[in-house]
Amino acid sequence: MNKQELRKIYLEKRRYVPEIQKNDWDKKVRTKLKPFISKYQNIALFYPKKTEIDLLPLIKEYPQKNFLLPKTTEEQSLNFYSTTEPLLTHKAFAIKEPQGIKAITPDLIICPLICFDQQKQRIGYGKGYYDRSLAKLNCPTIGVAYDLQFSKIAIPAEQYDIALHYIITESKIFTD
Repeated sequence: MNKQELRKIYLEKRRYVPEIQKNDWDKKVRTKLKPFISKYQNIALFYPKKTEIDLLPLIKEYPQKNFLLPKTTEEQSLNFYSTTEPLLTHKAFAIKEPQGIKAITPDLIICPLICFDQQKQRIGYGKGYYDRSLAKLNCPTIGVAYDLQFSKIAIPAEQYDIALHYIITESKIFTD
């Protein structure tokens, strides 16, 4: 099965999660993230798109941390900016991004994914923004997902794909 087929299957699975179930699972994922958050100061999150896990409540829960959000670059990579910056809606992707005044290098990156496998390979939306960014940054990476996003089929990794250090779901932490 190729990446496009896997992407379609797992987006569909996530789409049918009832809102009340999604909110419960989001809370469980945020709880599992807490030990990681306590270790780092500059933490990159993402603005949730449609059915993605919502990590934004962590910003209010940890006011002493500097949470960052990604902004796309012309090089199809990401720079990260403080969540205190004004947010603008990216026209092509219809997601909110920081205005982009002063980029900050994250100590930890928490990224979205559509599906993942046992080797912590991920499939995103297919544009490679996270892979290009992770290749340049030397920090721990965590993918967040629901259990139903786990693929028993190994994800066909290409040379530019970057495996994550951890993947956290509502019931498990995948690590080395």
